[in-house]
Amino acid sequence: MREVEVLVVGAGTVGLMAALFLARHGVRTAVVERHPGLSRHPRAFAVNGRSAELFREAEVESALVEASSRLSRNQGVLEVETLASADHSAPARVGVTPDLRTEADRISPALLGACPQDLIDPVLLSAARDQGATVHFGVELRSLRQDESGVVAELHDRSADEREEIRAEYLVAADGAASTVRTLLEIPTAGPGELGGHMINVLFRADLTELVGDLGFAMCKIDNPVSSGILIPVDNVDRWIFHIPYSTRDRVTPADFPHDRCRELVVAALGSSDVEVEILGVLPWQSTARTATRFTEGRVHLVGDAAHVVPPTGGFGLNTGLADAHNLAWKLAAVLQHRAGPALLDTYETERLPIARSTLDQAVLRGHYRELHWDVSPARAEDRAAVGMEALLVTTFGYQYNSTAVLDPRPTPPSTEHVEQILDGSPGTRVPHVRLRRNGREISTVDLSAGTFTLFASSEATSWSAAAKAVATETDIPIQTCVIGPTGDTEDPANTWPTTSGTGSHGALLTRPDGFVAWRTTTSSPAPEHILREVIDHLLDRRALAAVT
Repeated sequence: MREVEVLVVGAGTVGLMAALFLARHGVRTAVVERHPGLSRHPRAFAVNGRSAELFREAEVESALVEASSRLSRNQGVLEVETLASADHSAPARVGVTPDLRTEADRISPALLGACPQDLIDPVLLSAARDQGATVHFGVELRSLRQDESGVVAELHDRSADEREEIRAEYLVAADGAASTVRTLLEIPTAGPGELGGHMINVLFRADLTELVGDLGFAMCKIDNPVSSGILIPVDNVDRWIFHIPYSTRDRVTPADFPHDRCRELVVAALGSSDVEVEILGVLPWQSTARTATRFTEGRVHLVGDAAHVVPPTGGFGLNTGLADAHNLAWKLAAVLQHRAGPALLDTYETERLPIARSTLDQAVLRGHYRELHWDVSPARAEDRAAVGMEALLVTTFGYQYNSTAVLDPRPTPPSTEHVEQILDGSPGTRVPHVRLRRNGREISTVDLSAGTFTLFASSEATSWSAAAKAVATETDIPIQTCVIGPTGDTEDPANTWPTTSGTGSHGALLTRPDGFVAWRTTTSSPAPEHILREVIDHLLDRRALAAVT
């Protein structure tokens, strides 16, 4: 029987991201995907700033920036009768204001922007394989069983019609909204369920250069007596998606939308019969809101749509799944490499399930109050607060973890409107973004904290960095140090780190491998090594590990 450390079921974007980060952490990883290859449908487009940071850490940012460059100018919503009738002198209704972009730049070094999943997936697949992960297409999971030491999965190679069993120490379910793994484990889901009407997703090829011109929309709402729907650019050149609503109350089904019918509706929406339209694919879908009631069952962990299905308004779904994969990967690696006790894996569900629920709630609110969703101006802050809607960047960056893998988190975040008030170095939040200089080049604290434990201290608090090095040697836990200040290894030209991080001149801050603050102190200590050892033992459940070994 073949054995791996982690088996990932599903080679969509989230499954590939999980495999990539696991492999980067040195975990022997195999991925199986029931489809014969990657999906050709763009699916989600929105890549938020936090996901851009993850791509940056995975060293695929430059490839994705190139892939997404054609969509970089798209912004806002256009409402027309047909695309041909659009008034090019009237700009699209703005959905992302310059103020929001400026604020995002202040809190993150990486802002990728829109990039369809069908362009992301090949990049992640190549990177995962380069890191040593194996990915097998046309292989589906039929059953699984688990015991105290691992999971045995029964696989079926669909092309060869062959059965195989593979044993993994852990299994990651990234097999989508209709997850086979979740069904086999009988994990129920909860939430509002299906929302609104049904849609047909039509992917088509057409040269719309003359019709679109300089409109630069992210979304075009088309409404005329023959054809109504939403037009979305995939590459701003010749690939587009047209979402067509239909009602099952009228006894309409997806079968009523063959390619010829879809072509007619697309042409009517464009308002020009001179454009040649080629239908590339048709998929039915419906906005849905639900989460699994638990993300972990024994040695199996759910990520992405297998764990939560988030409505599209706000573009949170894919990004929430990517954050799942990132959160889980370093924890699996730490346990598999005997650097952490098993309770560390319990914090995956403890941290990610509440975030999935709150993110889903925000997506539902935005779908209900669409005007507030698109108008992100400060003038509407009171209106958003009145209905419980967070500012977009708060949902994207401002979530906070509260688990045993965080020491002394605050009870609740201080704001639902101003993300910089949240990212202040408090335990459980993503490390604040401060632009520093090292070896003559600019570098962000976000980049410095990526992939390993990192101890940040000012050049007046070198006892903390020395203690971190000693603890790393003693425990075999990789802990890198960053000493910030005139006599340190990293310069802080604006001298903002002590205030922004909340550490002052004599404190220190420890981030986890996922870039979240695990612990912070504002003072020096006569016994820094002892304190840091206690911190690491607590965060990683190392006392339980010592008891086992």
